[in-house]
This record gives sequence, C-alpha cells and structure tokens, in this order.
Amino acid sequence: SFKEDSRLDMRMDLTQKFNADILINSYSEKDLAEIFEKYGEERFSKRIARLIVTERKKKAITTTKQLADLIIKTLPRTKKRHTWRIHPATRVFQAIRIEVNQELKALEKGLNQAIRVLENKGRICVISYHSLEDRIVKNIFKEVEREGKEQKNYGLKIITKKPIRPSSEEVRDNPKARSAKLRVAEKIMFTTI
Repeated sequence: SFKEDSRLDMRMDLTQKFNADILINSYSEKDLAEIFEKYGEERFSKRIARLIVTERKKKAITTTKQLADLIIKTLPRTKKRHTWRIHPATRVFQAIRIEVNQELKALEKGLNQAIRVLENKGRICVISYHSLEDRIVKNIFKEVEREGKEQKNYGLKIITKKPIRPSSEEVRDNPKARSAKLRVAEKIMFTTI
C-alpha cells in the first residue's frame, strides 16, 4: 500500500524471488510504460516511467512512499491537488502487482481449470474488480460457450449476459464493492467425459 511507507514488494507468493523492487529498478522505460498502460490503464504511463528511470539512476526506489511520491510529481499541476477520488498511484501499483504476480495468467488458468472440473449444470460465479479481469472472464465464458457448440463435448450457458453490478446501497455500505462485476455461467455436458 502507498498509504504507509513499506518495502516495495507486492508478491503474493513470498517464495518467489521476483518482486516490485526488482521490476521498478530493472525494467526499461519502455517496458515500465507498457505495463502501466496495459495493466493499469494509466494515462501518464510514459511520463511516470521516464521519471522512475531518471530517479533510480540517482537512488534505488525501494519503498512504496518513494514510488507514490514520484507518481504524484508526474501529474499535471491541475491534478496535484489532494482532491482525488482515487490516489494517483493506484493504477500504477495495480499494474505492478499484476505483473509481479502474473495475475491475469493465473486467472485464465484458474477459470479454465474450474470450468473443466465443474459438474453438469454446475454454476461458476466470478467477481472481478477491474476491466482487465472482467474482460478475461467474459472472453473465457464466451470461448467455452462457442467451443462447446462446435466440439459437442461440454460448454457453458452464460447466465448473466451483462455483469451484475453492486447497488448504490451496497456501495454506500461497502465502498470497495464499487468496481465489482459478477458474471455467472452454467456448465452443459453434451457427452460424458
């Protein structure tokens, strides 16, 4: 978290050697910008990457506060006011976390495994919290639905054509739910495996 000054790590698996510190202090400016844009949908990705590379030549970036402060420095003057709805570092931290943990690949793998072991008429419910995750869930559901029709083995019937979003009451009671999207699909067996 960038709200406290802690070590730049972001690993889910602490036995893994690769962490956020290594990423920030070794990736090229181009690679950093791509990660921030692709996984964080960050508008100022190139500007942020440029400043990170410049600053790490002077001193390694090893804490969350150091990185968050650098990100704030890259903001246009009009955006530097502390009236943000979400902290300016949120998207960059999300992007770093996704890259360090290979979260999107893990989501794809986990979804495909879950669908494979699901019983006939079993339902899979997935809550995603940002558009990258939601896109993966939606695409895998559609792909398995289409493949099932073509291969006549098993497929999915998509129950929620559009994702279910939290009500305004739910968001008021649980602000972290504001970006949640729920998608549901049911497995349909065409033959026994």
